[in-house]
Parts: sequence; structure tokens; C-alpha cells
Amino acid sequence: MAEPTTKTEFKAWCKRKLGYPVIDINVDDDYVIEIENLILTGGEYGIVSNGGGTLSISNSKLSNYGNDAMRINSNANIDSVTVTNGGILINGNTTTITNSFVLNSQGNGIEIGGGADAIISNVIVADNFGSGIHINNSGDVVITGSLIYRNIAYSANAGIYVNGGEATVTNSTICNNTGSYPERGGVYIVSGNPVFQSNNIAFNQNYGAYNADNAYVINAEGSYWGSSSGPYNAVLN
Repeated sequence: MAEPTTKTEFKAWCKRKLGYPVIDINVDDDYVIEIENLILTGGEYGIVSNGGGTLSISNSKLSNYGNDAMRINSNANIDSVTVTNGGILINGNTTTITNSFVLNSQGNGIEIGGGADAIISNVIVADNFGSGIHINNSGDVVITGSLIYRNIAYSANAGIYVNGGEATVTNSTICNNTGSYPERGGVYIVSGNPVFQSNNIAFNQNYGAYNADNAYVINAEGSYWGSSSGPYNAVLN
């Protein structure tokens, strides 16, 4: 935002400096609010949505946020959106993200919690300084046809991090993710019984996939692990 020149502009500038979102939407039940062809940049938060209705955003670009570019507390459909330097937080209700990019966040690329359901399809999540996709006490999460690439899994993170919820990941590529902890890298599972079928899981630092609790069974059939021998280690398995 340029330097404010009116009282109204100055008030908006102050709110953004104090952490208010650029767009704050309350979507009433049974209503749909549509946003198209939006370019939005700068501030602590970009878009915050609340309520029981649905926010639909498409063909838009959001960039350069101190916190989340999007904080979704309503239902949402996100299609053909590019988010850079700011993540997407999904907290409750149901969100669908398709044909989109989430890049260069200083935290998690996409974080799903609060019992939220999510469908992520044909999405590139790359170069984030946290988990690419961070699933923490979510509902049902389905990830398909997506690329989780070159995320720097700082602290308790991974390319895909799963702690609770029902996660199904298929036909996706999880590669070149790095971890600051020895067991972090491609996929890190704290709890739950996620399904990782027919994926490419390769060239991640430390582990392709690490299951922290043997009480949980991980189904990873039909996946490629960067070697014709599969996830074989002469010492560990």
C-alpha cells in the first residue's frame, strides 16, 4: 500500500500494521462469496474468512505477508491461486484447493487443523520454511496429483507432517524436502493411519517416510522410493 494521504487510507494502514487482515469476510450460512482476478500484497494477513458459508476465490495472486496469506475459518473453494511469501491456514469446515501454487512461506505452506476437511488436487507446494503440508488434528484430508517439493522442514515439520486426522495421499510427488531433525524429511507421521499410495517419494533428506509410533500402520503400497529396491536399507530393514 502506498503512503496514506487521507484519513480513510491512514485508518486502513494502521489496522494492517496492527495485524488486521486486508480482507476480513464473514460468510453467512448458505451463502457463497466469490472473488476473482484479485491481486493482493502486503500486511500481516491477506484474507480471513469466517462463518458457515463458502468463500470462492479463483485466478488470483496473494503475496508478501508477515503471517498467513489466507486464514480460512469458513468453507472455501480455492482454484488457480498463487500464494507467495505467506501460507494458507485451514481451521474447521471444508476447503478445496485446486490448480494452485503455495510458495516461499516463512512457515508452513498449507496447515490444516481444527477438525477441518480438505481436498488438495494438482497443487504445487514448494520452498516453504516449514512443512509443505502440515496436518494437525484435522478431519478427512485428501491430497492427489500434487507436488510437495524442496520445503525446508524447520523444527517439528516435514514435507508432509501428519498428527491425527484421516489423510489420504495418492499420485503425488514428495521430493527434495529437508529436515532440521534427523528423522524429518519427506513424510513424518506422529499419529493416525494415513494412506500414501502410488506416490513418488524420493531424494528427501534423512527419511522418505518416518512413522514415529509403530502402533499405527502406514499403507504406502505402489509408491516409488527413488530406487528399484524400494525403501530398502541394508542396516535398518
